[in-house]
Amino acid sequence: MKNILYISLLFITCNLLNSQDLVVISDSTLIGHYIDFTEGIDNDYYALNDYNNLFKFDFEGNFEKIDIDLDSWNSATSVEIGPDSSIYISSKKGIFKLNEDNSLEQIYDEKTSSFAFGKNGDIFAIGVSPLAKYAISVYSNGQWKQYNESNSIMKDDNVFDVKVDSKGVAWVGAQDGLYRIKNGKLKLISDETVWFIHIDQNDKKYLAHSSGDLSTIEPGKTNLKSISWQNATGRFITGNVNGTIYVTEGFRNMYLYYNNVWEKKSLDDYNIPSNIKRCMFMDRKGNMFLSVSDQDDIYVFKNNKVGTFNQIVNDNIVISPNPANDIFRIETSINIDELLLMDSYGNLIFKDKGIKNGYELSTVNMKSGIYFLTLKKKNNVITKKVIVLKNK
Repeated sequence: MKNILYISLLFITCNLLNSQDLVVISDSTLIGHYIDFTEGIDNDYYALNDYNNLFKFDFEGNFEKIDIDLDSWNSATSVEIGPDSSIYISSKKGIFKLNEDNSLEQIYDEKTSSFAFGKNGDIFAIGVSPLAKYAISVYSNGQWKQYNESNSIMKDDNVFDVKVDSKGVAWVGAQDGLYRIKNGKLKLISDETVWFIHIDQNDKKYLAHSSGDLSTIEPGKTNLKSISWQNATGRFITGNVNGTIYVTEGFRNMYLYYNNVWEKKSLDDYNIPSNIKRCMFMDRKGNMFLSVSDQDDIYVFKNNKVGTFNQIVNDNIVISPNPANDIFRIETSINIDELLLMDSYGNLIFKDKGIKNGYELSTVNMKSGIYFLTLKKKNNVITKKVIVLKNK
């Protein structure tokens, strides 16, 4: 029996959580805890657990366990949706693509703990620590290039996180500091240990350090600026489209950072029985997925502001044609503060502000594929999938 339990939660001080619910997704065949989540292209999601099981689910109560050859994974470590909309899984045997028949196609044969897609099919893969053969590997222009302390400026092979900004630049958090990979060149930006990285839609970087300190890097800059807070164990970090940053502290607490103000929330506030385990994941709509230890349920803090705006937009917007060959026409009776178009890599293709009385978006210089159109109005956001299909 499939169950999705919505628990209404009321808060006073935080703008984001004023209208959030805790969503508990339960199913008798779910097996936790979960080591990674990712978002599909049709309002669906994927959860990967410690036992190499992959689960597909949504907020409508649909649920599927994907049957695959588990032996080929040999301990899966992370899951991502690729630019071709396929599922990719990293593991201690490398990186695999999951084909439509659920067979696995190997695309990299070195141990990989996590990875990220960049522009033009680039892949940035982190080696499994400790004693990884390669600290970070980069796939670009049809070739792999590896970096470690024996062949580069890296001083330690322990790498924790990699994120790619809208320009295709990779930011690598490691034991010996923060690195940047730009145009195939590796550069040390800071020698302070970085555990996790979040890059927002404006390319501002948020860094969680091993000391518990937090810092930011403004778009186009490389200097770090500290964020003031009173805690010493900040670790996992993520953020949503409304500009709120989430940071875990210890095993039971989350801190939310919004408009230069911190707010503490404990898992006890939500009656979540177990501790924060491995990851937080934020989808494009501002829903935050939390992994907790030894729990089969999936916990989601659902952003209801997005849902409200979603209904308004769905009633007042028409995108046509979709798929499009040379132009999208956006017809709307409401004003949109900002419009952004991103490709399936997460790269920003186009943005504009102050949309009134409709809009035309040229696709002449765009390749065939899936794109995501994001519309903003005040603190509310909606993302719609659009397809560019060029005539042959």
